[in-house]
Amino acid sequence: MGKNGLPAIILKMKNNDKKSCPFVTAQGCRVYDSRPWACRIYPLQPETTKITEKAGKQYYSIMDVPFCLGFQENKVAKVKEWIDGQNIPIYIEMEELFKKITMNEFLNDKKIENKKIQEMYFMACYDIDRFRRFVFETSFLKQFEIEKNEIEKMKCDDTALYKFAMKWIEFGLLGQQGLKLRPEVLAAKRKLT
Repeated sequence: MGKNGLPAIILKMKNNDKKSCPFVTAQGCRVYDSRPWACRIYPLQPETTKITEKAGKQYYSIMDVPFCLGFQENKVAKVKEWIDGQNIPIYIEMEELFKKITMNEFLNDKKIENKKIQEMYFMACYDIDRFRRFVFETSFLKQFEIEKNEIEKMKCDDTALYKFAMKWIEFGLLGQQGLKLRPEVLAAKRKLT
């Protein structure tokens, strides 16, 4: 759990001297096609400050690590070529959606202790298959006004579903208006209060 009470996933490295990644074997990475952002960006190191973020600029340095076999290749690439070639732009886009929630001032002085909220947050952020079942196999879609084409896209597109999950978290956790409850659901809630 983070300091605000929201769950976070951290990859546990092997318990050896090098603290090796559990997915890297002598034959290479076992999850290479699905490797996370940190592995895709490597050996670039983002150099982000509040000033660069405010200016909308991104700077990188190169990590000088002797064990990276990529440095032995006789290939030169520009930063943009590397980033595009590693499919990083979609990771940056998803990270921005995630940071919009996790860096929200509302959560600065709050500690979420409600287990149900923690579980829903975990599901939306980290368990996309379970979130898809939650959306399509419960009464969830009867609660919100969602366009049919967005619903169809979410059925088979993980990126579209994740973007929707972030809207749902903003709505439920931060009280932002990214989603609209159906009028009949609102009416029923008013009767209860």
